[in-house]
Amino acid sequence: MPRYSFICEDCQFEFDLKCKFEELDSKKCPKCHSEKLERLYKSIGISMGDTQESKCST
Repeated sequence: MPRYSFICEDCQFEFDLKCKFEELDSKKCPKCHSEKLERLYKSIGISMGDTQESKCST
């Protein structure tokens, strides 16, 4: 299940939720129970390994 990051517009609490995309509209802040949430988009790191050392066996 995907993880989504939010910040509450009322209390500024940042939190992550695991939920289906269809359920995003019904979420509330776990701290103040406000429905005024802004979704945060965070960058992720991807490592492909050391390409100079990578070899395919044939």
